[in-house]
Amino acid sequence: MAYLLISIFVFFLIKTSTNLFIQNKWLDNSDNRKIHSGSIPLNGGLAMFFGFFLGVVFLNNNIDSYTVLLTCSFLILILGFIDDISNLSAHSRILAQTFIILIAFSVGLIQIKSLGYIFGSNIIDFNEWALPITLLAFMAGINAQNFIDGIDGLSSGTAIISFVAIYYLAQHANFGQISGVALLYISILIPFI
Repeated sequence: MAYLLISIFVFFLIKTSTNLFIQNKWLDNSDNRKIHSGSIPLNGGLAMFFGFFLGVVFLNNNIDSYTVLLTCSFLILILGFIDDISNLSAHSRILAQTFIILIAFSVGLIQIKSLGYIFGSNIIDFNEWALPITLLAFMAGINAQNFIDGIDGLSSGTAIISFVAIYYLAQHANFGQISGVALLYISILIPFI
């Protein structure tokens, strides 16, 4: 029920903020890369962030464990909004993304340290390669989602599919916190579509 309420909140926030974004001309216009229909207000990311924040506050007992995730998500939101309204250069985007990922890596200890037991009984550790592999993986994920955000529903649809898979795997591995976060992301992405 809580996830449904968060979905309704995100939908309400999108609907109520649309006119403000249209009046200020904060719009994502079609171009040679973006073939979505019409000019789309840039309020979806903001609504999703506040939906995620609300979900973290009300669905978790320990909000402190989400501080770095919320901070980095907010910084990505601001970067994306600035990029959408002013078309930042690729160098500026990569520099800002690197800074945000380094915060997650060093302060939040959000790191890709190994591939686990993917090839059998021996764990594959990255050791000193953890930082460049984490940077590469996060950079690829952020920019892949940004790149496919030119067709109506494509970015959010693929994100939902990814989070459904994460939810399923986390449930079967008894990682309740991860499955809860995946379900939260699903609930904030559905109204965005």
